[in-house]
Amino acid sequence: MISFPQALKICIIKKPFNWKDRASRSEFWWFFLFMNLISIFISPLAEINSSTNMIMSFFSIPLLWLHTMVSIRRMHDLNKSAWWLFAPYLYLLLAIIILALTVDPWADEKSPVHIVLILGVFAVLIYFLVLLCWFCKRGTVGANRFGPDPLELDLLSTHNNFAQYNQSQQPIKPTMRTSNQVEKGFNPTNNGFNPNQQGFNPADNGFNPAQQGFNPNNNGGDGK
Repeated sequence: MISFPQALKICIIKKPFNWKDRASRSEFWWFFLFMNLISIFISPLAEINSSTNMIMSFFSIPLLWLHTMVSIRRMHDLNKSAWWLFAPYLYLLLAIIILALTVDPWADEKSPVHIVLILGVFAVLIYFLVLLCWFCKRGTVGANRFGPDPLELDLLSTHNNFAQYNQSQQPIKPTMRTSNQVEKGFNPTNNGFNPNQQGFNPADNGFNPAQQGFNPNNNGGDGK
């Protein structure tokens, strides 16, 4: 899964005119979110200032083109032809032709023209529901007729970036303790607790009742 900035970079900078490759779900939906955020931000401004309509028109055409490109790549990721995206436009063209040839198609509710137009509207609604389910599906795992899996390419790119980062770092050399450092540490035979050398020795420096300690016969404490 790619991030929001990566999706914008792919759709706007890397592949603005690419309709041959594949696009993952994250790439498509991140760009779809970007388009809606732009619309939400500009629409209130258009009601305040009429000149904002020109700005919206200026941005809408490139955004529509980029959305078409990423939609085609999303269909390719599902191993489907991009012509499925243009099915509603075929119906729209057919409806325009029928309305142009018919004087008043809505006069008779039971006329064939009226029935065809109503069924066509329901067919378009069902088509958009199917298209929504397609865009939410995981693409073809591995390569298909339109190219390699974009998720595998993203994983490979992440692995290469991580490998380059590791190569750029200086290797950390393990520190070996010298004999002097070992001698300065805790060593019970040299500087630690050793009753025979420097530590507690009851015969020399510690409590010895026969020499320096408490003796009831010499220093007081006679029991008599």
